[in-house]
Amino acid sequence: EGGDWQLLHFREADLVWMDTLNFVADLKDKRLEAAEMVANYFIGKAVQNRVVTELSLVSVSSLVDANPVLEAKPAFFAEGSFVPPYHVLADNLMTRMSNDAFKAAGVPAK
Repeated sequence: EGGDWQLLHFREADLVWMDTLNFVADLKDKRLEAAEMVANYFIGKAVQNRVVTELSLVSVSSLVDANPVLEAKPAFFAEGSFVPPYHVLADNLMTRMSNDAFKAAGVPAK
């Protein structure tokens, strides 16, 4: 049984993090088809309804039956509320940290 997830509303503003599904550029053929199947599953109506009703999250999909948080606060997705994407320097740092962790664990770095 999962925890009792709830959305916290801060007096100053809401903080919005948008999860994305990304494919690497050289993905093709059967692997691309499999990746698209997984992505379509996660952005499909059943999963997005579960995201809204069971996890107290907001779906950006128009397929959901209801989006109570968004309906109560239409400006929820205001541009200033979004966490900006990683800068390339942060990405390089995370890659280096991951590679160091893999090395320490005796696992080949990716």
